Amino acid sequence: MVRRVLAGLCVGVMCIFGASCGQTYKLESIAVTPSTGYSFKALGDTGALVVVATFSNTKTSVVTGSSTYQVGSSTAPNNAAPLGVVTVDKSGMVINSSTLVACTYDPVSGAPYPYPVTVTYIENGVTATKIVPINVSTAPGCNSGA
Repeated sequence: MVRRVLAGLCVGVMCIFGASCGQTYKLESIAVTPSTGYSFKALGDTGALVVVATFSNTKTSVVTGSSTYQVGSSTAPNNAAPLGVVTVDKSGMVINSSTLVACTYDPVSGAPYPYPVTVTYIENGVTATKIVPINVSTAPGCNSGA
């Protein structure tokens, strides 16, 4: 009798553990830190982006190195923010890497027109995206909006 109870108990425990094995959880969203991005004032300024994925089982995972980063064009007035000023490497490091003088602020109103960095993470066919702004004020007399 005791053997039957123990055998039944073992089978029950194995079923519980077996039911959770092999389950995949759906990607729900990503968060990028800092969500407000960066404001660079000098050549060589850097800042790190950290990407954390949240899954349907509420677990989170740092996916910075598995994410992709695309820097878009700034809509700064008078083309004052050319492409190539801001780069993002595979590790999420954002760099003011150009020797070009740039300003992503309107010199009159001080309104920011940042470079949008689109951060994307894909897992099991599910895509999550966030946009982080990067402002640059390396031009002489650039209004930083302050």
